[in-house]
Amino acid sequence: LAKSVTRFEKVASSFEKRATTCTEHVMFESLLFHQNRKSESEAEMRSAQSASAWYFSALFK
Repeated sequence: LAKSVTRFEKVASSFEKRATTCTEHVMFESLLFHQNRKSESEAEMRSAQSASAWYFSALFK
């Protein structure tokens, strides 16, 4: 999990540099919010991770 968090932070920092529009910033903030919620169940974590993975893969195509 630690490796994937580090990888997410690297992707997030590169994404932050590209987040120029308001919509992108809102999406970015909500992704970070989901990633940082400590009380999430495992299912919610998996869902948040797959959603962010899908979003980033769509973004960088």
